[in-house]
Amino acid sequence: MIEQARHTPILTVAIMMAVPAVIVGCERLAPRVPGALIAVVGVIVASASFHWDRTSIAVVGAVPGTLPHLGIPRPSLADVMMSVADRVFVLRRRHCVERSNVWCVCLAVRQSVR
Repeated sequence: MIEQARHTPILTVAIMMAVPAVIVGCERLAPRVPGALIAVVGVIVASASFHWDRTSIAVVGAVPGTLPHLGIPRPSLADVMMSVADRVFVLRRRHCVERSNVWCVCLAVRQSVR
């Protein structure tokens, strides 16, 4: 990640720092002003005005105007096992469950899936 940070254009870094600065500045100077909305609208206007899509600054592009298809998700076995392993991990942390075979199996699954 640090290797990639060296190749980030300076203007991109400036935008990344300006947006939170606008949000925090609005919270401190004028708490009733929606700083996040101002930051988002400002970036959209600046992107359209300065044609950031033609520069080294990455833009999202077109966003579909429709909702995604609704359906029942079909998780894989690995997703289900990961969910169980995460819940056992939380229970272990919360209730100090003793080490058991279930804990060891869930930990092994959790590490192998990642």
